[in-house]
Amino acid sequence: MIHISLEKIAEITDGEIPWPEFSDVVIEGIAYDSRKVEPGNLYVPLPGERVNGHAYIQHAFEEGAAATLYEESEPEPEKPMPCVIVPDGVFAMQALATWYMKQLDCKVVGITGNNGKTMTKDITAALLSDSYETVKTAGNQNNEIGLPYTVLHLPEDTEIAVLEMGTERLGEIHTLTAIAKPDVAVILNVGDAHLDFLLNEDNAATAKLEMAENMTEDGILFYNGDDPWLKKHLHDAVRVPRLHSFGMEPGNDTVFEVVETSSEGVTIRLSDDPDDTYTLPALGAHNAWNLAASVLMAKELGVTEKRIQTALPQVNYTSMRQELKHLEGFDILDDSYKSNTQSLAAALETLHMLPYHYKIVVLADFLGTGDDEIEKHVGMKKYLTEDKVDVVITTGPLMKHLHDALVNEYPEGDVLHFALDERDALIRAAIDAVVPGSVVLVKGSRDFALEDVVKGLESVEL
Repeated sequence: MIHISLEKIAEITDGEIPWPEFSDVVIEGIAYDSRKVEPGNLYVPLPGERVNGHAYIQHAFEEGAAATLYEESEPEPEKPMPCVIVPDGVFAMQALATWYMKQLDCKVVGITGNNGKTMTKDITAALLSDSYETVKTAGNQNNEIGLPYTVLHLPEDTEIAVLEMGTERLGEIHTLTAIAKPDVAVILNVGDAHLDFLLNEDNAATAKLEMAENMTEDGILFYNGDDPWLKKHLHDAVRVPRLHSFGMEPGNDTVFEVVETSSEGVTIRLSDDPDDTYTLPALGAHNAWNLAASVLMAKELGVTEKRIQTALPQVNYTSMRQELKHLEGFDILDDSYKSNTQSLAAALETLHMLPYHYKIVVLADFLGTGDDEIEKHVGMKKYLTEDKVDVVITTGPLMKHLHDALVNEYPEGDVLHFALDERDALIRAAIDAVVPGSVVLVKGSRDFALEDVVKGLESVEL
């Protein structure tokens, strides 16, 4: 991780050290949450809508911080402390990450897309780890704060950094790739998430294609050649030396075939060679795309087919993403981290495939899907027929529309809705719906904290 003096930090961030006697103080690593400070860290206090990190500077020092950044718009510090006054804390983090990335002799794999980023990150990192010192984005640290944080904690011997890059607005991926210039990158898909900021899928495609703007001179960009929005806007992208499309439609540079999907996983074949076949022990046919992208990138970086095949059973998955949890008498399909039309459809198709005799879903709104958000929620009705799902429980004002569309098509009591302030009743309804041998899919946008439902279900003993 970064190991640097305050004098150098001030130089990189266009900052100022108000007490020069602290210029030689050296920090190691950073923290922007005072509760997570480790000894020697640089604390980065960020002003927020509800909390201003500057109020916790003293706590950060008590936790062992060696120094702190301090935004120039804040009132001057009351007493001398090892600090660098900077114009903006986030920009300072980004400047430090850009500088530190240049000090490392490592390649960067950049991953973006509306759905599948985290899974593809997890798979790709597993495929590379046996051949290289590989570090991946922790959790969901994929934005203008999380990515520089990840970069600033890369060990000095890192050979490949696998970095997830998210976006809600135009320009964000451009910023992230300027910090960590990808040598190998993938755009998985374009969808209807974050349209409250991006407005439409055309802008979403343009935002994803910013991945190409700061790639290295010999970089390669893999992209979903079946995605209509990418195909429409690809010509707008800054050209990179190499482009490589993949998909199931003819005409792609790599045309892959889904050989099998089951409750045991998904198997794909990337060419006519029978040895070019790969099995991922993860639920969902949609993971064929994530698997194909990961294998192609690993091959580009020199990993052999045999090593890829050996590594696939060892993938360490990020939690709360189609995680099948086996409990006493029933199971939970925990997909409670995010939701949108594409990911909910994929989750329900996965649920349909699973061999349980009784299936329950708990669904919360997906957010930021544009002006037709009501129609998109009601459109999920086609995946929720009585012959495929036994109980439907919803929460949130948008899912109320789906509830109303379904309630007369199920037996009384099998389609339930709860307002957002009825959290305890929601959890109780989910618990009451469980029967021996059943499975419960829990899915909703992160804002709705459906992990509380998962925790409630985990306490059940049948």
